[in-house]
Amino acid sequence: MAKKLTITVSDEVYKNLHKRVGRRKISRFIDEIARARLTDRNSPEYWLSASERELAAAYEEQAAYEAAQAEEIKKQDKAWLNGLIGDTLHTDRGDAEG
Repeated sequence: MAKKLTITVSDEVYKNLHKRVGRRKISRFIDEIARARLTDRNSPEYWLSASERELAAAYEEQAAYEAAQAEEIKKQDKAWLNGLIGDTLHTDRGDAEG
């Protein structure tokens, strides 16, 4: 069901909407943009208004992904930590010599 909405836009936006989208197509254009933005799970705005159920499902999905990738994540973590330790040891030796 469609709902009527009154919005205010700048003169520039109004002129460009008429020029690029066309007089009878503005509502559909704005609806499509808003719908895409509000349903894009990668958009921060989506998660700000997500329901408790959606958030719980997303956390479960992330936990399942991490469980499936646990070994790879551990290898990446170990490589990162070894890099930090190596950087620290290199820096300490450099200070002792200097």
